[in-house]
Amino acid sequence: MTHRTSTLPHRIGPAAAVFAALALLLQAYLTISAAIVNGAGAFAGLVEYLGYFTILTNMFAALIFAAHGLASIAPGVWRFLRRPQNLTAAAASIMVVWSVYHFVLRKPGGLQGAQFWADLALHYIVPFFTVVFWWLTVPRRGISLMPASWPTLMWYPLFYLAYVFVRGAILNSYPYFFIDVTTIGYPRALLNAAGVMLLLIVLILFFQLINRLVGRRIQPG
Repeated sequence: MTHRTSTLPHRIGPAAAVFAALALLLQAYLTISAAIVNGAGAFAGLVEYLGYFTILTNMFAALIFAAHGLASIAPGVWRFLRRPQNLTAAAASIMVVWSVYHFVLRKPGGLQGAQFWADLALHYIVPFFTVVFWWLTVPRRGISLMPASWPTLMWYPLFYLAYVFVRGAILNSYPYFFIDVTTIGYPRALLNAAGVMLLLIVLILFFQLINRLVGRRIQPG
């Protein structure tokens, strides 16, 4: 069995956090600039930007990368984010980002320039690296699926689910067509949202299985 020292996430976490932050800033600039050009204004662009699961999930991953990077110099900072369940939730959530984008939302050949690079980073590079980071960080059998662990595994996706529907009811606008209540109604939107949540749970169970069978043995370092 290959051994990984627990200091590795502390070393690569800051670089991963910076990369994700730069990708997020690039997308923020593009979204807000487009809103200004279209006459909606910068604030409307920011509101639109903060509605996407892609954006908030990349933020979640970046915070987890940073939390692990800070562990060696400030062990008490963001301890909650360093829990294996949170990293597993981030990895599963960002794989939902990748899969929904790649198989449902992506338009081949439709993006160019800076938008192409922002999409590549947020939908492919950060998701890939999050899974690698999960593999290097979570010790074997480090993920519990006992009932007490599920609130930590599910708080983020459940928060987004509540947030996106409350936000949509206030703004009368939804970030994705498959949950757009204004066009497909609540029953269909909620059913589609439940399908995405089911995919997320399946991914969490898959990560737990991989961790249980072939996860890394991490020695203190």
